[in-house]
Amino acid sequence: MKEKIGLITFYQNNYGSILQCFSTKSLLRTLNYDCDVLCLSEYQRNDIIIRLCKFVRLVGKILRYPSFCISLAKSKLYGNCLTTKLTTRTIEEMNSFVKSYLKPVEISNKVLKKDGEKRYNLFIAGSDQIWNLSSLFYSFYFLTFAPREKRISFAVSFGISQIPKYNQKELQKVLNEYNYISVREETGVEIVKKYSNTKVCRIADPTFIYNADEWRDFAKDAVIPSQKYILVHFLNEPNEIALESMAWLSKQLNLDVIALGYKYDVFDKLKRFTFMDGGPWEYVSMIDHAEFVLTDSFHSSLFSINFNKRFFVFHRDYSVSKQTSRISDLLKRFGMDNRLIENVDILKNIYLEYLPEETSVVLKKERATIRDYIQKSISGQIPQCFLQGENDAT
Repeated sequence: MKEKIGLITFYQNNYGSILQCFSTKSLLRTLNYDCDVLCLSEYQRNDIIIRLCKFVRLVGKILRYPSFCISLAKSKLYGNCLTTKLTTRTIEEMNSFVKSYLKPVEISNKVLKKDGEKRYNLFIAGSDQIWNLSSLFYSFYFLTFAPREKRISFAVSFGISQIPKYNQKELQKVLNEYNYISVREETGVEIVKKYSNTKVCRIADPTFIYNADEWRDFAKDAVIPSQKYILVHFLNEPNEIALESMAWLSKQLNLDVIALGYKYDVFDKLKRFTFMDGGPWEYVSMIDHAEFVLTDSFHSSLFSINFNKRFFVFHRDYSVSKQTSRISDLLKRFGMDNRLIENVDILKNIYLEYLPEETSVVLKKERATIRDYIQKSISGQIPQCFLQGENDAT
């Protein structure tokens, strides 16, 4: 009988979240493990007693930390805005993929605490920003329902470089309840070191597990435009620098600009612009076939690197916390710091440059580290990243 693993991560309304979840579940399957993607049940989310307890804790935190109230309001407002920028058809395509391939299982904390050990051999938290503590603290994503020896963190991201004061005490407690931790960014390594004595190392996002040809096979049935194009994928409304860059590049190369999934009114300023809906297959294929990629997305940057695409990244601000640190860390690791565009002149000077030759070498190393970490963590061995200094293990 196969061992069964419970995976807790993000997987909704975002191409990157969906595909990192898909990558982890697929990897576990190839290693001969069954994997359930777990989510809190509708009952738990709506239970009046649970909601009342959460409300009491929320009020207490607001009274003690006024800044928490501001962060919470901004977080809720931005979350609503972000979802509405996805077209209905794109959301339907995403939901169809999630239902068919990720097959999330609803479960409550109560059931997990009572029967979780019987149902699952291990629990994995990650990847993605499930430990983002810019507003609320969700203990579910820290696997607090599971015994210490059954918790594995897998390329988790905090999404921010500084932990707000109102979440520091809770974070310190849960981090010290792990035997060791893997995070996605160097900023995450520093956070774990600061708030715990737990061993920590950095490993790459799980979408790097698969190479370009494997992702091409995944997206082989995607329907995409036949002409050459510039792909733009922005999770937040593009700023003026991004818009000016799109317009200049389109004119310079005589190419259409195509946006996927997220639609903003400011795109109307572009002379040669097309919008298209699509699911995860189209997302991957559109990046693969683009002449250039302009984005503020972490995962779009990842896939651009994987496909060896010329790409440019622009600053994004979620109003709650700056989001650029995650991408800056990624670009630095691959020697691509100049891909973060501060002004249009930077783009004009480097737009014909291809990615560094050593990119493929770094990718192979990242893939090996990911596989070693997950295989040894599951089997109870010490992953290699904790046995060598280059990954900043402590």
